[in-house]
Amino acid sequence: MFTGWRLTHGSRAAVLEMFPPTHKEVVAHHITDLFGVAGDAPPPPPAKLRIVGQADRDGLQALAVEVNGTTERLDGGVYHLTVSHAEDRRSVDSNGLLAAGWDRVAPLDIDGEGAVMLRSQAKGPAAPK
Repeated sequence: MFTGWRLTHGSRAAVLEMFPPTHKEVVAHHITDLFGVAGDAPPPPPAKLRIVGQADRDGLQALAVEVNGTTERLDGGVYHLTVSHAEDRRSVDSNGLLAAGWDRVAPLDIDGEGAVMLRSQAKGPAAPK
């Protein structure tokens, strides 16, 4: 299980319009906060979410996201949103993609709702709104 912020329908639509998917598998679902949490873990509190960068290579397309003003997660990784990936890649591979570098983009504020999710829910529907 993991915690993170599930994009609202409106924010998901805005992301996909501004950053059209470049690979077959479209995700654009959530920003991970903590991975490997217990089932009774609380969702993360509301946060200011802002897209500030992008990377698209090696079958992966991901966006760097500031959460409350920082792109650095507690585990040292980069907060991000996987937009799309090739069939032979997985969303989790975006961690390595962003660690290798990303390009700044014009900031885009997005909305998400704190949630506790199963890995199988990582491609589920966006949060309402």
